[in-house]
Amino acid sequence: KMNVKIFERFRTTCDAFFTEKAAYYKKLKETYAQNAEKKRAIIERAKALVDSTEWKSTGDKLIGLQKEWKTIGQVPKRLGDQLWAEFLGACNKFFDARNAANAGVHNEERTNLDKKKAVIEKLKAVLEAAADDAQQQVQQLVEEYNAVGHVPYKEKDKVYEEYHAVL
Repeated sequence: KMNVKIFERFRTTCDAFFTEKAAYYKKLKETYAQNAEKKRAIIERAKALVDSTEWKSTGDKLIGLQKEWKTIGQVPKRLGDQLWAEFLGACNKFFDARNAANAGVHNEERTNLDKKKAVIEKLKAVLEAAADDAQQQVQQLVEEYNAVGHVPYKEKDKVYEEYHAVL
């Protein structure tokens, strides 16, 4: 008699535990599904921005999406890795395109810096030579210096000070 009562009590406790466990995992799967949908929506928004050439605003939007991604809860690891790779691929495609576009600008600025330094060296040579037509040569070099475009931001003050000192 006692054996049956103890077993029934044990079975009731086990049934309660397994019912709660099943409810917990069902709720967890629902949460994972909701989080996966939210992440898929972010991926779609990121893919819509990938081909944009408005570098600043689109970059800010993608960074915002990355921050939003972090606030969304977990998804199953296998699915999470797949979603992350897809999202990261979309973001990287945009940022690689932006970096490639900006690389041309930076190369041009470096070239302009070299041109301005060459003009400064020519001005120094005119200063040392003290030729009769020095004023005309200096004026021509000033025009050449002014015709050269932008230089890297970090170098602009230094190169201008050197130019101004020689001038």
